[in-house]
Amino acid sequence: MEDLLMRAENAPPPSLPPSPPDSPSASAMPVATAPPFLELAAAAVAPMVVAPAAVEVPRPMERVAPAASALPPAALASRVAAAAAAPPHSGSEQAWKPSVGGRAEVALPDEGLEGSWYSAEVLGVRGGGGAGPLEAHVRVAGLLADGEGEAALLEEWHTAARLRPPPPPPPADFP
Repeated sequence: MEDLLMRAENAPPPSLPPSPPDSPSASAMPVATAPPFLELAAAAVAPMVVAPAAVEVPRPMERVAPAASALPPAALASRVAAAAAAPPHSGSEQAWKPSVGGRAEVALPDEGLEGSWYSAEVLGVRGGGGAGPLEAHVRVAGLLADGEGEAALLEEWHTAARLRPPPPPPPADFP
């Protein structure tokens, strides 16, 4: 390798004409060296090279016993009982049903509105049980209906699958 480098240093670049006879030879010219930071980087990487024999083969995962609860058994039992007696989570769509005069949030199916929920007032409810799917007639706050004449808030019928309860009010001490 060194022999190849020595020949490359002494040979003129192929795109340049040969040097005139009175110019200094290539061996008398200073040779470019790598900046010191590259030498440091190479020295830092060298110990990281791992021979294939040193690579560990992963072992199958071992079973670990679950961690013991930080709560004493009596406190844990009382928390479980309290959670079982609590009303269902307000975000549960199965426990909540829209009621006339109540509030709801509605997901509109229109293009560009997918994934957004809008606050709405429930104007009417129909269906449910054996009379078809549960639907609610809602007035969507902040969205105007398409049409001519006076601007009016958007009112539409939507299935219960597109409705959810409104979020709870903020706590009294919330700024």
